[in-house]
Amino acid sequence: MREREEKTWRQEEKMREQEEMIREQEKKIWEQEKMMQEQEEKMWEQEEKMWEQEEKMQEQEEKMRRQEEKMREQEVRLREQEEKMQEQEEHLEAAIYRAHDKKAKTINM
Repeated sequence: MREREEKTWRQEEKMREQEEMIREQEKKIWEQEKMMQEQEEKMWEQEEKMWEQEEKMQEQEEKMRRQEEKMREQEVRLREQEEKMQEQEEHLEAAIYRAHDKKAKTINM
């Protein structure tokens, strides 16, 4: 009878040890799952940051395109102004020349 009790006690002890091992394994699994979740969250956050950066870059590129377009338009306006000024200068020089020529003819008469 005593041997049976001891055997039962050893079996119970083994079962308790096994249960403890199972609990420890479950705890480790839970901790690993938690770590994986945290890593996944970090990855999502990084991905979100990357999307935001990409969006900002696209906005900057669009802004630069608009600025380049404005600069081209300004260059065209400047060229047109230069052409007008050159035409005015030519007209003025021609008028001065005609006036000078008229004055010379009047003096010669």
